[in-house]
Amino acid sequence: MPVTYIISDLHLSYSKPELTSAFENFSNHLPCGSRLIIAGDFFDFFIGICKKDPLTQRIKLCLHNLHKHKVAVDFLCGNRDFLVNKRDAAFFEMKLLPECCVLETPQGKALLIHGDLLCTNDKSFVKFRKIAHNTLARLTFRALPYRLRLYIGQKIRQTSYEQDASRTLSPSYYGAVSEEAARLLTAYDCKILIHGHFHIFEKKYDEYFKGSVRLGLGAWGETLSFVKIDDKNVFLCEKPLVSKRS
Repeated sequence: MPVTYIISDLHLSYSKPELTSAFENFSNHLPCGSRLIIAGDFFDFFIGICKKDPLTQRIKLCLHNLHKHKVAVDFLCGNRDFLVNKRDAAFFEMKLLPECCVLETPQGKALLIHGDLLCTNDKSFVKFRKIAHNTLARLTFRALPYRLRLYIGQKIRQTSYEQDASRTLSPSYYGAVSEEAARLLTAYDCKILIHGHFHIFEKKYDEYFKGSVRLGLGAWGETLSFVKIDDKNVFLCEKPLVSKRS
């Protein structure tokens, strides 16, 4: 079994070039033959591919170098890059995963999700998610001119930034719903839950039922976090952000 690394919530954008540099540095240290899973919100907001965009080309080159070094890259959509489809993934030399992905580990089966599936108390987000995953709505949005898609994406992102304070003050409403997490683990016959989305780095035992383990990935910022799965164990790791500009 190849060593697997899981990352989430990098939110790559022009506004924070240090994160792109950190991802490049992280990628350069992945061993040949390993597997990298990007579990959503890799992009700050994905509106489609513009091949002339310098950031897009920089990310594509980094992922191409991983491909050359026989590192398999899989992608699981988040709530900021839910528009990524199979063609987009292929452009970046990635394979698209389903929103609920079961992984075999030495500690038992693990369910990997982005994390937004657990926000069932947040009715406005549930409504947005339903619209965002509607096939007709997605096709309509992607048919718009790129500049208009960019404008809409920026407006949605700004609204989200403005709501961050509310999410912090009302975790019971905006946070993960334990009953939904337990339901998903039971449905997929898993005891380990790996997710991002909430930007909180933490490891919890017996939270949903005896023997359950939750591994929460933090957002990349002052630190970076990842899950490493080898032939012996499952590790949740956090390190200072190391940035090397190309």
